[in-house]
Amino acid sequence: MHALIHDVRNPLTGIMGFTQLVQGMAATIAPAKTRELTGKVLNGCWELSEILNRFSTLLKADRGELEDAREPFDVVETVSQCVKDLSSRFDRMA
Repeated sequence: MHALIHDVRNPLTGIMGFTQLVQGMAATIAPAKTRELTGKVLNGCWELSEILNRFSTLLKADRGELEDAREPFDVVETVSQCVKDLSSRFDRMA
């Protein structure tokens, strides 16, 4: 549990810090710097979301609520969708 708290606190601290920085410099900050800092905030949000998703999965596994669902799937389609998702995420950060 201590590791989870640490893993959640790190990105949360970064999100708060960068948000405060942008907020404090809003009137004088250059647009490129704004994009850079808000990109870091967004990255922290994604990281925090991933940590919470993993924790949720662990809780489900601990309660015996996960099913072993082995189903055929199209590897090319799945990888293509992952690439699209990651590309759009990176585009939003730029």
